[in-house]
Amino acid sequence: DNNGNSPTLFPGMLHNVVTLTGNKPNGTAVGTLTDEVNIPLGAVGSYTIDKTSTTASITAINQVVPYVIRITNTGSFAINNVIVADPLLGTLTRSSTDPTGNEDNIFDVGEVWQYTGSYTVTQSDLDNNGNLPIAAPGMLRNTVTLTGNKPDTSPVGPVSDILDIPLNPAPSYTITKASTTTAITAAGQSVPYTITVVNTGATAITNIVVTDPMLGTLTRITDPVGNNNAILNVGETWRFTGSYAVLQSDLDNNGNLPIAAPGVLRNTATLAGTRPNGNPMPNPTSTVNIPLTDNADYTIVKASTTTSVTAIGQVIPYTITINNPSPTAINSVVVADPMLAGLLRTSAGNGDFILNAGETWV
Repeated sequence: DNNGNSPTLFPGMLHNVVTLTGNKPNGTAVGTLTDEVNIPLGAVGSYTIDKTSTTASITAINQVVPYVIRITNTGSFAINNVIVADPLLGTLTRSSTDPTGNEDNIFDVGEVWQYTGSYTVTQSDLDNNGNLPIAAPGMLRNTVTLTGNKPDTSPVGPVSDILDIPLNPAPSYTITKASTTTAITAAGQSVPYTITVVNTGATAITNIVVTDPMLGTLTRITDPVGNNNAILNVGETWRFTGSYAVLQSDLDNNGNLPIAAPGVLRNTATLAGTRPNGNPMPNPTSTVNIPLTDNADYTIVKASTTTSVTAIGQVIPYTITINNPSPTAINSVVVADPMLAGLLRTSAGNGDFILNAGETWV
């Protein structure tokens, strides 16, 4: 511990002096002889450091992570100027009672000292997939280092210990689609939509993509909550707008998806994004169904050039005109006239069997 038994004169040595004295036959002293041997100290200085935490995973911002650091003198001499450095934790607290030791500032052989500290998780730890995302992706990495001096003042160590605690935050987001239009009434009608995306989870989400095949290109407006950058941070709200022009076929077919959603204009938006660890987020959707107003209607007018009936066998001509003044096509049109068997259709719009909007059949 003292760097030798005579550290001032012979540092680093075990110094041993032997002296010889004796008397002549007449009783006088023969003299004094001495010899000395210096044996270098070859003691080994060593210590260990161990860091632990009761926290098994990192889940949220401001989570407090406790740490316990234990150092043990496993060598053969005391160590001075012991320093335990942990940049992540800052100031450490040495336990008032050493697990093994006498609470002084000399790290004696076999002693165990214990320190405690804590770390508060930051949003950037979660958003960046770790506090050291290149060296330890997906982890909260904490390194502690131990240094000290031998009795001869030369350094021992340093030795370090690393503790990685996995990140397990819960990223999540939502998508909501809305429209101020309450009913679809005519072809060419412009239907406005607003799509709102909210980060409801614990981490930022990147590579946000909102797709809406019906609307095509969406316009992102100023964030209601956020900084208008390309990262959907925790708590941010993004908003997109777009519009759709109603097609005649939407009305004629009883909806744009008449099998899946008859009688409505159905529009679905899908959200995609990327977690901090690079894995894809789920793809939630939001659907708006706007009912089609059934304004289908037609008219029928029957006329004849005959003004009076005067004789048997007189042939009376008739003209029957039907018209679709409504915004939707009408199918399965049947004109029945029991008196006039074999009606002849002479003029019929585009010649098909669907009475389209605005068409007139004669």
